[in-house]
Amino acid sequence: MSALPNAPAPVLNSGLSLPTVSENIPVRFDQETEEVFRALGKQMFRMGIPMENDDSKDLEDIIEQGMQHALLHRCGIPDISMLHVSMQSSDTALAWHHPEAGSILLRFQLALDEAPPYRMQPGLEALRKASPALAWYFWSVCEKAARILPILTPSWFLDMVRHYEWMGEENEDLYIQEMVDAGAHPDDIAVVKRADVERVLQWSYRACLANPYRVRKHIPFDSLTRANKRVCELLDRCLSLSTGILVTTVYGDHHNVGQQYAVLPFMDDARRGGLYYQILDTAYRSLMEDQEGDFLFSLILHPDADESLDPVFAYLTQIAQLWNLVLELFALVGEDL
Repeated sequence: MSALPNAPAPVLNSGLSLPTVSENIPVRFDQETEEVFRALGKQMFRMGIPMENDDSKDLEDIIEQGMQHALLHRCGIPDISMLHVSMQSSDTALAWHHPEAGSILLRFQLALDEAPPYRMQPGLEALRKASPALAWYFWSVCEKAARILPILTPSWFLDMVRHYEWMGEENEDLYIQEMVDAGAHPDDIAVVKRADVERVLQWSYRACLANPYRVRKHIPFDSLTRANKRVCELLDRCLSLSTGILVTTVYGDHHNVGQQYAVLPFMDDARRGGLYYQILDTAYRSLMEDQEGDFLFSLILHPDADESLDPVFAYLTQIAQLWNLVLELFALVGEDL
C-alpha cells in the first residue's frame, strides 16, 4: 500500500504518515498501533508530558519513554537503577491478570536480587531496648504499607516459608508425614522447621500483626532520643499516607500487588546457609522459571474511558512518597548490605 498521496514531502520521504498523537509525534505507515496506546499518548501530551518523535522508535516506545519521564520527574518514583516500568494492553497482557478490554497494564518491576537489602537485627534490638513500643510500631507500620508496596516483613517472610517449605500449611508436620508415608526416614527429610523460623523472627512477627494505631499510643515520644524521634516521625507519616492510599478509588479498582519486594530486610546475618538466604534463593529460582509474579505492583489504566489521567498521576505521587519514606526508614534502622 502506497503512502497517502497528499502527505507533505518531508513526511513521505521519512516514511511517516499523518500525526495521530500530536504534530510532533507521527505514526509510521507500516505500524499497527493499538488505539488504546494512541489514547494514552494524547492524554499524556495534553498534560504536558514531554514526548518527541524518534525515527528509531515506534509510537508505543515513545509513549512509554514519556511515561518513564513522568514517573521520575512528575511523580517522584525512586530512581532505582534496576527498576523497570512496562506497559501492556489488554490484548497482550498476561492472561492471569485479565485486565479489561481497552485498558493498559502499567507494571513496576524490580528483580528479587536487585531490591535494596538491609540487616535489621542490630538496629531493631537497639530500638527495642530503648523503646519496645517503637520497635513494634516499626513492623506494624511496615506491614500496613506492604499492602501497597510489597516489603519483605517478617509476616510476609513466614508466608514465603509456608509456600516453599510447608505446602501452604502452618508448619512442617504435614510435609514430613507425607514424606514418611512415601518411605523417607525422618532424619533424611530436609525441610525448614517452624521452630527455626520463630527463633529467627522472634517478636517481630507478632509486631507485624499488631494494630499500628494502638501501638502508637504506647510510645513516650518526648522521652525518645533525637534519632528515635526521627524514626517515629517517619513512621507516623508512613502510616498516615498508607491509610489514605488504601481508601482511594484508584487503589480499590486499579492496584495489584505482586510477588517481588521493594526492600529486603534480613532478620539474620544474610549469609549463605542462613534461613533468609535459603528461602530467598528458593524464591529467586522459582521466579526465574515463572515470570508471572515478577513485579512490585501494577495499575490498570483506562485511557479511552477516563477523562483525565490526573488522579492516576496524583496516586502514583503518593506511592512515590510512601516508597521514599520506606527506603529512608530502613536506611535509618537497618545496616546496608
